[in-house]
Amino acid sequence: MPTTGTATESSGPGRRPTPTSGSTQESQAGYCRDSSSCRTHGHSLSRGDVGPDVHRLQQFLFGQGFTYVSASGVFDEATVRGVAQYQRNRGITGDPLGVFGPATSASAQAAARQKNTWR
Repeated sequence: MPTTGTATESSGPGRRPTPTSGSTQESQAGYCRDSSSCRTHGHSLSRGDVGPDVHRLQQFLFGQGFTYVSASGVFDEATVRGVAQYQRNRGITGDPLGVFGPATSASAQAAARQKNTWR
């Protein structure tokens, strides 16, 4: 039987819980699943966050050529660097540098859709 709730890697500063399972609304309340949920709920991913969405973000960044980003599921310094470089490369100014918020998420969603179009 699946459990619902949150999981954290540690209780230190900067750690935010990420949903372990549950309803779609419950899942979206903790992190961005796509750009629309980021805009609706005002959530973002940043240093110290952990979970499957961080893992997906890291896979996206690696696929965009940021090969120093490993898909660990932990938003570490390399992920901050990759997100910041992605933002600089695309002129994204709507989110703080190195934070995967609504503006960065929207750009990533558009890039993913474009890539799927060209397959």
